[in-house]
Amino acid sequence: MNRFGMKWIVQLAAAVLTLMACPLFAVGQGTVQNVMATCGAPSPAWTGWGQPTEIAVHATATAPTPDTGSTLQVPNWHWTVQKVEYSNDNISFTEGGVSSTQFTNGTTADDTLKAWFYQGAYWRITCKVTVGYSETPGTATWTGTATCTSLPNCGELVSVTVTSGATQTNVLQVNDYPNWAAVLQYLGTVNIKATVKPNDVNAANLIQWTNGAAVAGDNTQRTVDKGTSARTEVTAVVGGAPAQGVNIWIIWATVTIQLTDTDKVAQDDNSSLFTDNGGNWPDALGGGTGLGPIDHDAVPGLTYAYTVGKMQATGKLTPPGIGTVISTTAWKLNRTREDIAWDNGGHYSFGIWVMGPSSQDPAGKNDITAEGAASQDWDPTSGGSVDTIYDVDAPGCSVMLGGTEINHTSESYVNFTQWITVTLDAETICSDNALWSYQAQVDGDKAVGSRIDLNQLSTGSINIPAGPHYTKR
Repeated sequence: MNRFGMKWIVQLAAAVLTLMACPLFAVGQGTVQNVMATCGAPSPAWTGWGQPTEIAVHATATAPTPDTGSTLQVPNWHWTVQKVEYSNDNISFTEGGVSSTQFTNGTTADDTLKAWFYQGAYWRITCKVTVGYSETPGTATWTGTATCTSLPNCGELVSVTVTSGATQTNVLQVNDYPNWAAVLQYLGTVNIKATVKPNDVNAANLIQWTNGAAVAGDNTQRTVDKGTSARTEVTAVVGGAPAQGVNIWIIWATVTIQLTDTDKVAQDDNSSLFTDNGGNWPDALGGGTGLGPIDHDAVPGLTYAYTVGKMQATGKLTPPGIGTVISTTAWKLNRTREDIAWDNGGHYSFGIWVMGPSSQDPAGKNDITAEGAASQDWDPTSGGSVDTIYDVDAPGCSVMLGGTEINHTSESYVNFTQWITVTLDAETICSDNALWSYQAQVDGDKAVGSRIDLNQLSTGSINIPAGPHYTKR
């Protein structure tokens, strides 16, 4: 059989065992006393496909006494393989399955067995040694035998998996090794476990790990720190067997607010607000791709409100590549607001002026629904995006009156807070807060070109006033 024509893997003993001498038998005139044989540890303890392992064997015997006047000759040792057995569970062994065995050092008391075996089993070999003595001159001969067995004290890597600290919910399997994900958490860890056969320390100590942190006293375990957003590929290998592993993705994100007149809408912002308008803002919002505050005095095409502040929130997801690993429906760029507005120093109810604000919401008001899905692109792969999601808005003034209508005066003040969540086992915050604000004051009684007293976007928060800037007219 061509021992290199198939893939073989060796799984053999890591300890040297000395076995009892077998019964002696007579050939010619006598038997050799106290014949003992030992099989050493295989080297390497685990071999790759088609690669040989070597086992040192050793024998001793008590030399016989030659006849008077005769000289005992150097003994003749002969090693053979008596039995090869394999097991799938390291408990129940069956004879057979050997690819090839041979002794390489001739017929000496110290010899070397070279062997090739099939993959996926535990192997043990029983070796037999025969020793023969003779005398010169004379015809007396002595023969004895002994056996020894090299027992499997090796390990087979069964699996590598995550036991705690990460999940596969909403995690896509798009890499060579299974993907697991968790949100960044200081002082948190992802715990990884390798299963070996047999389940003992000797097998565990054969594991060679790549990446991750060791766990004292247990070589079957590894940990990954959750305090840094990163992808960590943790692999384990035993001997020449294929490596197994897991990819650990620790998720975080940053939110950046763009709101100056030099900023532009991102070309890969795939929200329908832009895709339905050729990549531009709708005409009612002034068209184009620019950001920042604009007003109806300067841009007559602006009919959504007399003033607006056009902005974009960009969420950058980490680590790189996470956008293709997590379900594209698992991300959300959340938003809350705090606001107050007045029209003519109060508000109008069925056309009648009434004291009090036109609109008022306390801090923390959920603003996602009010904002509308058309302005949201939460798919980090859409439009050519790479690990990026978007949210745009154009708060305006007046808040309550239609279009560009201003009843004497109008003013609005609003704070926004935005952050990102990802839904794995549960929806979890995965970014810091990003703050921005908008405020406007419009005096409709002034001449066109001078009506805008304030029209401002800014990062951070503003002080929400308790009363209006304008009094009733």
